Amino acid sequence: MKKHILLLLGILFLILQGCTTDEEMIMKSNNDSEITPAIGHSKSVSRPAIKSRNQVVVRYKPYLTDSQRYQLRNRNHVKKHKTCSCGDNDLELWMVNNDSITVEEVVDNLETTADVEGDYQLYFSIDNQQIALGASTQNDLIAPPGNRNTINIAIIDTGIDYASFSKPFLYSNSKNQNCPGETSGWDFTNKDPDVQDDAGHGTLVTKLITSELDKKRLDYRVLPVKAFDENGRGSYWNIICAMNYVIHKQPEIDIVNMSFGWYIAPEEIPESNQEILKMMIDSKMRTTLFMASAGNVLTNEQPQDVDTGGNLHFPSGYDSTNLLTVTGYDPSNTPSIDPDTNSIKNVKLADRANYGAISIDMVAPFSGYFPVSEKQEQPEGNSFSCAYTTARVADFYNQGNNHPSNIKNELFDAAYTSQDMQMVTKEGKVIVYSIKK
Repeated sequence: MKKHILLLLGILFLILQGCTTDEEMIMKSNNDSEITPAIGHSKSVSRPAIKSRNQVVVRYKPYLTDSQRYQLRNRNHVKKHKTCSCGDNDLELWMVNNDSITVEEVVDNLETTADVEGDYQLYFSIDNQQIALGASTQNDLIAPPGNRNTINIAIIDTGIDYASFSKPFLYSNSKNQNCPGETSGWDFTNKDPDVQDDAGHGTLVTKLITSELDKKRLDYRVLPVKAFDENGRGSYWNIICAMNYVIHKQPEIDIVNMSFGWYIAPEEIPESNQEILKMMIDSKMRTTLFMASAGNVLTNEQPQDVDTGGNLHFPSGYDSTNLLTVTGYDPSNTPSIDPDTNSIKNVKLADRANYGAISIDMVAPFSGYFPVSEKQEQPEGNSFSCAYTTARVADFYNQGNNHPSNIKNELFDAAYTSQDMQMVTKEGKVIVYSIKK
């Protein structure tokens, strides 16, 4: 009888523990990266982002005193807060007391406060790409400081595999005193300066960009910023910290590649409540062009219209003049080009590529960028459509142009026009791999 009672008590304890172990209880991996139990396999790239039930991302105006910040936290029942592992202290992640307030109420409160912005904390995944990863040799890849003609490119992703690159190409930072040991880039998942890729996606994106730039013999530097873990999982908070790190770099970053994104159901999270990242992008309106992919769907799902369909997609959905957004077309169809009219026919969206006639600017090949053996699958996705377009954009910076709006227009002028793509993208423009255009 006693054993039965103990067994029942044990089961009751587990049930009660299970009731309190939900999304607000952040699970920590050994490297302290932020992961929620609701996040599944990294291939769930077409699922809506998970909204935290007790976390809010906050950005203060720099002039607020410590006392004023304390009062704001106190009024919103903040149990705990933290700052980015590398960067300034104007950004905070709040953990609020759900017994006293909801995250919706906190965000609403901050909407009416002029001195601070608040966004929901989201968790989402990047499309994972497993590749053979080598040993860490970061210092061997640090390039000397560039000159006025050097193109500086930041890549926010899963980091880079140092052994996959042979020549120095990494951006030589101006050091940040809040980033101890900083060399080139920062890992916001493990909170250290080692951006070694343990997933593969960032390495492939970087490899595609640098190989195209090497073909053109352009002078460039890459700033790798790790915001996703070994399973391709990340958070809005890590993206915010990564972006804050990038936009404060000197010399300034010319192009930021964002081959990632998250979905939001319009009724779940209004667009106006995820404004901190957009404000960061807009703050570099005259100096930096941000590149964003439109997102992929799973093999057995239908592509989504990310403007009027079931879920919105960000950051590709932001309306920013210095944001260029890309989706992918199926390269297995041989396009027909008319050089007299600068037009192209027989262009079809890739089966897994999202689209949007309001927010998505143009298309590039969905795959076909990497040599593979018979045992390997060709990496594919809008991540690579975006990365290839980043490499093409760099060519216009090399020609002496540096205003993001002008760069976008020059790329559109140089690309081919497709009547078919005008139905599913804003500009109806196409760039074709391996054809110099």
